[in-house]
Amino acid sequence: MKLLVCIAVLVSGNLFAAPGLEEGNTTTGSGQEASFPVGPLADGPVVVLQQQDAQDNLLLNPGFENPIDESSRWVPVNSPPIIFERSQVNPHSGLWAAIVSGRELQWHSARYGLLFDQQIIDGQTYQLEMWARTGNPEPQTLRLLLFINDDRESCPATLEPGTEWCACFDIGNPDIACLYGLDAGLSDSSTWISMGWQGKISFDGTPAILQIYIDTKGGEPLTDIYLDDVSLVSFGDVFDDGFE
Repeated sequence: MKLLVCIAVLVSGNLFAAPGLEEGNTTTGSGQEASFPVGPLADGPVVVLQQQDAQDNLLLNPGFENPIDESSRWVPVNSPPIIFERSQVNPHSGLWAAIVSGRELQWHSARYGLLFDQQIIDGQTYQLEMWARTGNPEPQTLRLLLFINDDRESCPATLEPGTEWCACFDIGNPDIACLYGLDAGLSDSSTWISMGWQGKISFDGTPAILQIYIDTKGGEPLTDIYLDDVSLVSFGDVFDDGFE
């Protein structure tokens, strides 16, 4: 697949990068190589976004206390071999967490489709948080990402404060999608970490795919990923002036 890449970086932004770019010499301001997943994509139908002001968690089954079934907004990326299921091994809270296993490439993981429930409003401010850990006894970097496929063909000139990097690539037909690096941190099999982001979610045209996504920094081992207590809260127009 031919990749079309554009990188935009907030001042002194840090890319938690991994090997993966096949063409070009794309770097961030820190001189690190950018990478992104390329693989099967899935999300809900295109919807007309409606106004809402609720500040409750917008996500379904955020702590995985209920079974993951066909109505779940979480989908495994590249299944098989990926297995996405619940686990009672050291959850962050409650009785259950979720685990992604069977990973063979960096981008093999799970994504939450945000278009299904028609709750994401163009230009509004949201706060995202996810607790996660790896299955590796040695520290390894986890990355929290936002995946958007709309009418945009390149990264925005200015990134939303708190967004570390952007990479856009060809997903075919022809179609360009963009991946935004929101947060990253080191974890191991015994250490849950909180990754989070706060900012505006904006579109160019009507989005066809909008997903929360988690993966690991590239390289062996391709560890299992555990996640729990995921939240997405809307702040409406409260923070329209931006953040410091």
